[in-house]
Amino acid sequence: MKIALAHFRVGETDGVSLEMDKWAKVLERMGHTVVYISGSKGNVARDTFVIEEMYYQSEQNARLKAAFYRNLGLYTEASLKNEILQVAKRIETKLAEIIKSQGIEVIVPNNIFSLGHDIPTAIGFMGAITKTGVKVVFHHHDFWWESSRPYYFNQTTEWGKTVMDTLFVPKIENDNFRHCVINSLAQKGLREKSGVDSVVVPNVFDFGAPAWRQDEYNSTFRRELGVPEDDILVLQGTRVTNRKAIELAVDVVAMLNSQRFREKLKNSNKQFTLAILGLHEGVNGYEKVLFNYIEKKGVRAIINDKIVDHTRSMKQGHKVYSLWDAYVYADIVTYPSIQEGWGNQFLEGIFARVPMVVFEYDVYKADIGTKGFEVFSLGDSYRIRENGLVYVKEEKLAKVCDEIVNTINDDDRREYTADKNYSLGRQYFSLEKLEQILSEVFTNR
Repeated sequence: MKIALAHFRVGETDGVSLEMDKWAKVLERMGHTVVYISGSKGNVARDTFVIEEMYYQSEQNARLKAAFYRNLGLYTEASLKNEILQVAKRIETKLAEIIKSQGIEVIVPNNIFSLGHDIPTAIGFMGAITKTGVKVVFHHHDFWWESSRPYYFNQTTEWGKTVMDTLFVPKIENDNFRHCVINSLAQKGLREKSGVDSVVVPNVFDFGAPAWRQDEYNSTFRRELGVPEDDILVLQGTRVTNRKAIELAVDVVAMLNSQRFREKLKNSNKQFTLAILGLHEGVNGYEKVLFNYIEKKGVRAIINDKIVDHTRSMKQGHKVYSLWDAYVYADIVTYPSIQEGWGNQFLEGIFARVPMVVFEYDVYKADIGTKGFEVFSLGDSYRIRENGLVYVKEEKLAKVCDEIVNTINDDDRREYTADKNYSLGRQYFSLEKLEQILSEVFTNR
């Protein structure tokens, strides 16, 4: 079959883009032909059909979204509806043409019908789907009603409420429509919220791929990042967003650099440096508050959202490294998210065989932690400071820092834990596991 995977963006380091790449690889291995449909080209070699109106950071969509969810401003209900439908019609026309001209048999919208990020795109996609009769596998990574997404909770018009109720998520279950979610909690929530049954397709990783290693290209990574060779590099590779709770990583590194823990290291001259390398996509001033907090804590941190990307490239005469290059040089990975649909960076760290600091968010507890992975756990509860940043109890931080130092001092322990975690990852979350599930999802499509 010819299958189109669709999302607002592709070829970037966000979880949806990365997961689309894995689906594409597995589906092609199963004998299908895969193309992308996106709002931007991204850094991918696969055929990608661009519909500019659905671009993730479209100024037009930002304006419409603000009027739809926050304040009508200069709009009326009628004028807002009219403009959204006009944009949706352009998307519908372009998408229908792609489906017909390219012979698309199945389309896989990623988050388009679940997050509420882009109303015109959802309306336009449903129009094209209805017009062409193409089969659909909805891939829902995140839902608008999740507690971490209050932006989407309210609509400014009655029409908007109707749109959310009918399109996010479509209450359609037949031979042409199937729904996939990425964790068991989402499966339960979707059933309770919309009465829709779904298949759990967890995030996976290619554990059969060659290990990431030092090579000539990435040999300059630490130097260009600005990390002294003797420093212990702590990698925070996620996007910089509120729910990633990067301030917890800051607290860990601050405590590790205190005299109490430096003295426990075999080489007490070493220091810990936190590298924050993801895209900046926070809301309500999160980045400013976070970066001020880093400065106030006096943490050794490097903040650089330009040095890594989806794949290696040269930009303006400078190297851009892949995210995988960063893992090669990481001594510790922090993954302190308080809410995730699944956990891409967790699997990346497991594959890279790097010790990991983890906050046990709900999905981790339900679908990942039960498999027996060994991590430095920040627990499963947090509190919120006056500035909006979260924190955990100091005794919990101290316990984690003790475990980190003990592991750094013990090569055998570090190797044993890395091997165990890698083996568990390959057993439960490999491309082979994904192929088993997708074989059922796409049967008789």
